[in-house]
Amino acid sequence: MTKRSKNLFVLYLAILACIVYLSGCGGGVADSGSSSSSSGSTTTVTTTTSTSDNSTSSSTTTTSVASSTTTTTIPPPLDNLTSSSSSSSTTTTTTATPTVSSLTDPNYSSCTTVDFRGIKYDSFKYYNFIIVGDAEYCSATDSNNVTYYFYNKTILTSTDAVNWRFKAARTNTYGSIDYGYGTSLYGVAYGATPSYIAVGMRGSLIYSDDSTSWSYINGDDNTTVFYGVAYAGNTYVAVGANGVIKTVTSNGIPNYVTNYSNWTTANVAGWTPQNLYRIAYDNATSTFFAVGESGTLLKSTNGTNWSYTFMGSISNPLALYDIVRGDNYTGFVKYVMVGEAGTIYSSTDGNTWTSRNSGTTANLNGVAYGNNEFYVVGASGTLLHSYNGEIWDNRTSGTTHTLFQIAYGSGNFVAVGEYGTVVAMPRP
Repeated sequence: MTKRSKNLFVLYLAILACIVYLSGCGGGVADSGSSSSSSGSTTTVTTTTSTSDNSTSSSTTTTSVASSTTTTTIPPPLDNLTSSSSSSSTTTTTTATPTVSSLTDPNYSSCTTVDFRGIKYDSFKYYNFIIVGDAEYCSATDSNNVTYYFYNKTILTSTDAVNWRFKAARTNTYGSIDYGYGTSLYGVAYGATPSYIAVGMRGSLIYSDDSTSWSYINGDDNTTVFYGVAYAGNTYVAVGANGVIKTVTSNGIPNYVTNYSNWTTANVAGWTPQNLYRIAYDNATSTFFAVGESGTLLKSTNGTNWSYTFMGSISNPLALYDIVRGDNYTGFVKYVMVGEAGTIYSSTDGNTWTSRNSGTTANLNGVAYGNNEFYVVGASGTLLHSYNGEIWDNRTSGTTHTLFQIAYGSGNFVAVGEYGTVVAMPRP
């Protein structure tokens, strides 16, 4: 073989060796299951997510990383509150498109469209939304072709925030409509025994174990107006006009709560009674919070003994309409109160509060927390959003009707308001 031929042969072998090497004999990222010492390392990231009802869930993600120059980017928390500005992660915020519905009771020949006043999500037993509202005026025709006109309590339920079921009117033993069953309802709570209590006009305290069949708690005074109700630790607390606070603790005794004589009236030292519009319970601190007229904030650990805090300006005290606590697995905690003329306060402990700029002068009626974000609803379809309870931006609700309350559950924020309006905002 000539010298020139030998050189070509050597060059051919070198090229062939390079092709074989590049095709997989070294330098690639190996399977995470490979036992080769040159295959790289495995990084396991465990993420724990905390929801507003203090339940937790964990997920584990395993990512293969090369031993040389390959790196893995770990996504920040959903709320992006604790992510560093120097992080290599990129967070894209996607806004859910609200779905707006106007609901009317389909159970009868005709019913008026009424305002929905309150909403709650049952995260304990039936896992459904429950809406209460003003009394509806309906007509129905019986088997003898006689038409009845009557008022009916407005109660709706849904498990998916899409399909809603109106409860049927209560009837007397003769099968005709019970005319006395129609008074407006403003608030609802779920508990243990009974499962639900709803409150409203004319001292209404009604209860249900399945959210379908409802009965009165006998003995109400027919004059009191209840605006809100909450449950915790076998205790129901209802609040309302002129500072009324009614409480009952069942201690597991059957039918104890449904006997009105067992409900007691609480008094607050050093406080001139004002209307109380909403009450909520904070599991983390075992505290009831009630808010109301003229900057009223009340707190109690048992529903009976209360402390009073005045919020706002003495010269122009504004009403407070709702309160919520938000927290997540990063250690983030924020209480948010909303109220008259765009009022928003936030706090990290429920004791020291800071006024926040809402960007609106509209009355803010309801606030909810879930999926590491806050939503606030109010007059003329006002919808505000915040990740931290401090900085707020305006969102489009899809309606100009006033929204009275909002709740979070099953991946949805759902707001209710005037003219049977339901605004559902599913998680994007």
